[in-house]
Amino acid sequence: MRTPTEVLAGLEAGPRVVRGLMAELRDPDQRHRPAGRNRFRARLATVSPADSADHTAHGRYSLFLMCRHVVLHDMLHAYRIEEVLLRR
Repeated sequence: MRTPTEVLAGLEAGPRVVRGLMAELRDPDQRHRPAGRNRFRARLATVSPADSADHTAHGRYSLFLMCRHVVLHDMLHAYRIEEVLLRR
């Protein structure tokens, strides 16, 4: 993911991928979904692509890098859910 277009596509696709996998989980306790994505998207709409912020572990973080990090984090969750499903 090198372009803003690719990252935006990932931000849209990530939750769908995770939701699809979560629907396959049998245990209702494993299906909990926090509402953080809606807050994140609302906040994202109010910032400029040139904005950056300080991250406690990584120092200065651009908006692009933060969004790409979120997409990769979504895929990590998808991978972990897939592992649970495969262990059945």
